[in-house]
Amino acid sequence: MKITWFFLGALLNAIWAMSYPLSKQLLSELSVSEVTAWRLVPSAILLMLTLKKAHLSKKIEWLDLLGITSMGLVGCLAAMGLQFLATQHTLSSNIALLVALEPPIVAVMAALFAGESITLRVILGIMVAISGVALVSVNLDQVELFNKEYLLGNCVMLAADFCYAYYTLSGKLLSRRGWGASVLTSLPMAIAAVFWLIGMSLFSEPHVGRLGFFGIHDLKTFGQVFWISIVATAGGYFAWNFLIIRLNARTLSLTLYLQPIFGGIFAKWIFKENLPALFWPGLFLVVSGVWLSEYPSRKTEFQKVQLPPDGPGENAG
Repeated sequence: MKITWFFLGALLNAIWAMSYPLSKQLLSELSVSEVTAWRLVPSAILLMLTLKKAHLSKKIEWLDLLGITSMGLVGCLAAMGLQFLATQHTLSSNIALLVALEPPIVAVMAALFAGESITLRVILGIMVAISGVALVSVNLDQVELFNKEYLLGNCVMLAADFCYAYYTLSGKLLSRRGWGASVLTSLPMAIAAVFWLIGMSLFSEPHVGRLGFFGIHDLKTFGQVFWISIVATAGGYFAWNFLIIRLNARTLSLTLYLQPIFGGIFAKWIFKENLPALFWPGLFLVVSGVWLSEYPSRKTEFQKVQLPPDGPGENAG
């Protein structure tokens, strides 16, 4: 039963939920370009160091190269940069609501390009889960999603949703061509890091050569960078690609609905923030929506998922 992988996805989203407030704190001290560099570069270095020759034993064809490169430029570089930019121009509650749009985007893209099914139950389940996210993320009398002041940030975050959805779908399609999690994570991240550093050096940050020093002034900042870069990005993206090989794209994307739940719990625990008045009913709706989308077809959907042709060995990474 592959439900174990779904729970691993839930744990992964708990890690990512912790990253949102840490990113917000870092952006109060560092620029968007610096935070993005700190997220990309150390994680890319670590991932490339763990990449073994056996992971690249399969010949990289032009279609593979195009997919891996686009994963890096769109799914890593553009997605991360846009998300950090959005956090500066809209509210965290708006970010949480807009992230809830990523699973339906993935579901539609996977139905169009990956042959995954999308039924009325799936649509209804996603709608129920989104309504739950709304209750979990913000008090209904404080909704600012349609405030003109946050229009730019909201549009930027929506663009980031499409970029992240593209990353998920590309990973799924490339895994069907025999590539494992190590390749799907390390090569796109390295491509994104190289292009970001080139862009910084050409357009914005003349001190890019001092990447190992700029912006890090104390142990607290170092810990925040370590969590976001090594734990949430290097470890998180590897786990995501490990799971995309074993689950269909829509199922995995539904775990994203757990982020606002974990985020609310962490905000109360760490920052002593009050939970929205309807947090617990929202939690019930999120769980119910995910169950409605996946449980009736879980067995048949999982049976359709195939590991890469060479199995969980070399290229399964």
